[in-house]
Amino acid sequence: MPSRRRAPRKRPRAPGKTLAKVRALAIAMEEPLYGARDYVRALMLIGWGLMGPGPNEDERAIDAVARAAAKELEILERKWDGIFKALRG
Repeated sequence: MPSRRRAPRKRPRAPGKTLAKVRALAIAMEEPLYGARDYVRALMLIGWGLMGPGPNEDERAIDAVARAAAKELEILERKWDGIFKALRG
């Protein structure tokens, strides 16, 4: 009776290489992330500097954009921090 041939086994990937790639990508994101945060803060300061005694459409527009960008950036920073926590184990 002929023997059955088994399918070749797939070699498991080395987790170190994948982990190193993810870590490198996360570290590469750090500088642009902090740069974006600085731009958002500058935009908020500009909006606050324009605010005067009466309501102004330009002030409100800059303030609204800065607040929306800050909210999105905060979400991104939390996720970015989560990546590093997951990588630490």
